[in-house]
Amino acid sequence: FVRGAQANGVDGDAAGAAFDQVEAFAGFGFCKSHAAAFALVAYQTLYLKAHFAAEFYCALLNQQPMGFYPPEVIAGDARLHGVPILHPHVNLSREACTLEGEGSIRLGLRYVHGLGEAWQARIVECRGDQPFAGLASFCRRTRLPRPAIENLVRAGALEGLGARRTLLWELGGLVYQEEGLDLELPIEPAALPSLEHAERLAWEYELLGMAPGDQVMALYREALQAQGVLHSRALQGRSDGDLVRVAGWAVVRQRPPTAKGHLFITLEDEEGLMNLIVRPDVYERYRAALRDAPLLWVEGHLQREGQVLSVLVHRAAALGRP
Repeated sequence: FVRGAQANGVDGDAAGAAFDQVEAFAGFGFCKSHAAAFALVAYQTLYLKAHFAAEFYCALLNQQPMGFYPPEVIAGDARLHGVPILHPHVNLSREACTLEGEGSIRLGLRYVHGLGEAWQARIVECRGDQPFAGLASFCRRTRLPRPAIENLVRAGALEGLGARRTLLWELGGLVYQEEGLDLELPIEPAALPSLEHAERLAWEYELLGMAPGDQVMALYREALQAQGVLHSRALQGRSDGDLVRVAGWAVVRQRPPTAKGHLFITLEDEEGLMNLIVRPDVYERYRAALRDAPLLWVEGHLQREGQVLSVLVHRAAALGRP
């Protein structure tokens, strides 16, 4: 650097001083450029979220898996920002998520677990411009494997063509193979009980990875309120150092090597996200729940740093069935 500068007529001392400044900048220059690059992406992202919310969330759902949060969290954030998420449907969905109506998102058939790309494409192709009139029509025209049809029914993708329990009963009575045989419905339809809320959510989380119009913690809320458990939005009204109880679905767990054994958990409830900090001694005491339980109840002290809230966990337990 100095020789090149001198060759261009720059004094050697001046060139050396300039290089010293460049060398010093190298200590933080990468961080600065990294931050600037992220700031630009953050600004663009926030602009899209503020002005084109449905399009923004639809694009994110179509790019999964792609990042830190699972699709359920993205769908939950969309609902909280006024963007309804609609079930995948054999008469309305394409393979990918699409915009529908006034700012809603229709989940794509790709979100139904176990439904491969070829079967997704077959549904869209067989449907064409003529919606499926019922279960028998759907089976006859698509000839999908029976397990795939069961998954579609349980996921709510034939909603409006019959109740889910009834459709499963009818599917069991169809004389059905994937190739070439006629189909018959049972002579006497069974009077089956309606699907319970908890069952519906369980099926949808199993087959879609989310409950499009709901969140699992809604099942627990009444019982949790009786125990003094706050939802995430209520934490905003609490003071630094307050003892609080919260509960939610553990959507992210991190234990980075630079954190000296601390565990960081992101909980989701029906109102948003919460940050948990778990010290190593607390982790060892409640290891089974903190490491493996999908649904967590915790007690700890609220910490505020600016507008960022977190709960320093003292006690933890797994949530059982509601």
